[in-house]
Amino acid sequence: MKLRVRASGVAVLVVLAMASVLPWIATGCSDEDLPVEKPTDEQVQAFRAAKSVKIKIDDKSKGPAKDKLKFEATAKEILDQVGLQPRTGMEVGGDAALTVKAKGEPKDGKSMVRGTITLKAGNAPPISRSFHGETLKPHLNKYYAKIGAVYFDDEVIFETGSFTPVLLQLLSDLYGPELSTNVLRAENKNIRRSGALALGATKDGAVADSLLRLFHDKEPIVKEAAVAALVMVGQPAVAPLKEALKDKDMVVRRRAAVALIQIGDPGSMETWIDALRDEDPAVKKSAAEALVKAGPAVVDQLIASLGDKNKYFRRDVASVLGGIKDPKALAPLMAQWKDIDFNLAKDAADAVANYGDACIPAVTAAAKDKSAPMRKYAVYTLGVMKHAPSLDLMLSLAKDKDIEVRASAITALATLGDPKGIAVVKEAVKDKAPLVAHTAEDALAKLPPAPAAAPAK
Repeated sequence: MKLRVRASGVAVLVVLAMASVLPWIATGCSDEDLPVEKPTDEQVQAFRAAKSVKIKIDDKSKGPAKDKLKFEATAKEILDQVGLQPRTGMEVGGDAALTVKAKGEPKDGKSMVRGTITLKAGNAPPISRSFHGETLKPHLNKYYAKIGAVYFDDEVIFETGSFTPVLLQLLSDLYGPELSTNVLRAENKNIRRSGALALGATKDGAVADSLLRLFHDKEPIVKEAAVAALVMVGQPAVAPLKEALKDKDMVVRRRAAVALIQIGDPGSMETWIDALRDEDPAVKKSAAEALVKAGPAVVDQLIASLGDKNKYFRRDVASVLGGIKDPKALAPLMAQWKDIDFNLAKDAADAVANYGDACIPAVTAAAKDKSAPMRKYAVYTLGVMKHAPSLDLMLSLAKDKDIEVRASAITALATLGDPKGIAVVKEAVKDKAPLVAHTAEDALAKLPPAPAAAPAK
């Protein structure tokens, strides 16, 4: 599922690889935002000189009390985490000021809120950013729809353009990416998550290692934010992610694979081929998806890999080639039919069947080959494809001198379901070869029941 996430005016395309079950969905408001302006040197110097910040909240949003966002508590925790002493309420002092203004009201069953965050330090002019969002109650137990969703408590979720990530991005612009790195240690999982997304928005490869460490975070939403953030970083994150594919932790490898496939680095093909050897099915699946997406560019390397000693690796390579369906891989795949490993030969036949009509000339020729394994898997492939024009060929192979070829032809005829073929399958129950007879019995048992005869008038 492709989703567009907006973070402080930066649009990034990410893919939600793993969905979390949450009770609310966040979407954005349609009002225009303030233009995003980078802080001037004067503003940066003034704020970096500050040791404490006075927090002022002006929340005029309306609606249920439970929908009131915890602006003060969230801002306080963020400021405290980055080494700034927050001042709230009647507390005096503050070298700088953070003012939050929010407004909104229920509309069509939603609580719509938008506002501004303003920072002011010393004699420098203030700097402001917009935040916005709405909460709505969808069907419970459905996944949340935005990878950038950040929720303030268990009931209220806001998207990436809302308060927490906008504040973090603004502070990062003033202090540099190291500020968001500090936030990654926050006790609040939502702040850690927003910190990860803020780091991703920098597109700086230097933040990759900090984001990779979040793969070990105890909270799934933080781990997924780290994946999304690395996708935002893009090409500069590729090398660290390749290294992460070698990690001993299966979960780390899995998330690194998800991030890499979304970045789509064309130079990672050898890494993906090697990842097909991974013991984790999820990593292998990501590797296969990346290789199929690469298409013809990786076919020669995959064909060479069919000669590998590891039969399990060759099986996965065959499946990938079947997904790519490049003509030059057809003959090498069919050559695997002669392998002594039944599962490898079968996977190669399934891969050939995936070619569709393009493979029919080669498969029908193989059905007449002198090699029994070639005939066996040729008729198996035709059966998998339910290729009706090959009925006569299947019927002839049902009389083949080789037992395994006959058994394979019987299965193909039963799969095709043609009355002529079914009659041959029924007759094969009497075959002197137990393998053929048992195959015919099993095939007949799996056939759908015949329709009931129409009652006599």
